[in-house]
Amino acid sequence: MSGTIFVRCSILFASVLAADASARCIDVVNARTELPYEVTTPNGSSVSYFYNLANEQYLVLTAGNGARAVSHGPFVLTRGCAPASLQWESGEFVVLQAGCGTFCWYALALPLRGKGPSQQTIQRPLAFDADRNLVVSYSQQNTITISNLASGKQQHTSTARQCRSASEVCFSVGFNRGELTYTWKYAPHETYRVRLDEELFVQ
Repeated sequence: MSGTIFVRCSILFASVLAADASARCIDVVNARTELPYEVTTPNGSSVSYFYNLANEQYLVLTAGNGARAVSHGPFVLTRGCAPASLQWESGEFVVLQAGCGTFCWYALALPLRGKGPSQQTIQRPLAFDADRNLVVSYSQQNTITISNLASGKQQHTSTARQCRSASEVCFSVGFNRGELTYTWKYAPHETYRVRLDEELFVQ
């Protein structure tokens, strides 16, 4: 890490978010109490954060039950000096999510074990199927993307309608066995089904 030092600490992020957006994280955080920061997920995995406030970066260590910890990053602290936080998890991944501005959010899919898939970034994630490691995202207007975190394969499908605005998600999504389903916000009686490609699951 070229001599860069990451310090394990936690921040009262709700207070930091209300601070002046132009303030440097190291100045904001120096006025607050720092505590060890570690999250234990519902599945029993651990997510530990190590901060370099001077560079406004952080590392994440993940570890499944009984597994050796895996280091990820460094990542950039978001506006408000906050890291990505736990959104979803499976037996192979923890998925952290962070905001990045107007109609902008992303997920960091971090593997729990060192051997296997590498970390991935998904723009505008919407839903997660933990049993099959599938993430649904809306990274492009009028296009839904289904990503298999384990295989690295993706499937893209154009929406049957167009959202009224480029900065809007106008449908809800879900999984139903071998299909992705989405329902239009302005026409709740309209539910569309997209069959998942077999190639999505080829390792």
